[in-house]
Amino acid sequence: MKQINDFSPTENDILHIRKKLQAYNARHFEIAEELNSIISFVDDEDELIGGIVCTIVG
Repeated sequence: MKQINDFSPTENDILHIRKKLQAYNARHFEIAEELNSIISFVDDEDELIGGIVCTIVG
């Protein structure tokens, strides 16, 4: 096994990993709901400068 760090993934790279995770989770967990969450960072003028978007499933 090897680790690959890619700081410029394509949309296909992201979708491929997301589909693999969803397939694994569907086999091992009952998915009753999905909770969307964000962590965002704004500057002193309340301008968005970065963030993380995630979906919690299960």
